[in-house]
Amino acid sequence: VRCNTHLTIKRFVEPEADEDGYRIHNTGGWQTIVDNLPVNAYRYDGRPEYSAVSGQPGVSPNALTIMTVQFNDCTKNIEVGDKYIWGKDEYLIVDIDYVDVNLNKDFGTLRIQSRKAAGGIQE
Repeated sequence: VRCNTHLTIKRFVEPEADEDGYRIHNTGGWQTIVDNLPVNAYRYDGRPEYSAVSGQPGVSPNALTIMTVQFNDCTKNIEVGDKYIWGKDEYLIVDIDYVDVNLNKDFGTLRIQSRKAAGGIQE
């Protein structure tokens, strides 16, 4: 599969605290899980670009984006809830599919599904 972009995937990590609740180190915040990951990404056309959410004002960006990535020591750490920026938009990972990874989890490809995160364009 031809790769069409490189992504950096990040995860929000809580800061370390001691037993009294005081912060030990300034380790909290968004930390890079995978840097400069080559991926094949495309939009799933069968889902509406925006959808209304009951009881909330406006609409939420809900376009489903599907990525194929190589399964390796770095990508095995990706989790649902991690984020990345593609173009100027931020995306939230909502599903990780291991269907193309071999039985021993030595090699293969992951299919990662994500949706646009609310909040607007990242500059």
